[in-house]
Amino acid sequence: MFPAFVNDNHWVLGIIDIDGQQFIYYDPLSHPDKHGVMVCAREWMIGEIKSARSEDAFKGLEVSAWPVVQNLCQNPLQTDS
Repeated sequence: MFPAFVNDNHWVLGIIDIDGQQFIYYDPLSHPDKHGVMVCAREWMIGEIKSARSEDAFKGLEVSAWPVVQNLCQNPLQTDS
């Protein structure tokens, strides 16, 4: 789980779910990941697997094929000031 600050004004949350073999992207404003947060997370994960000393620990993890699930939690937006 990691926070990401995008567009110099907004926080989102990314999750790398190894057991579920998926990436999860949460945005409290329900915006899609147009800043590439999860693309960076996938690239980071692939790099970590490649640099791992024990490749057996990651055997069978095809991270490049994992889906990105976005905006699972549709929070109601505040409408009053």
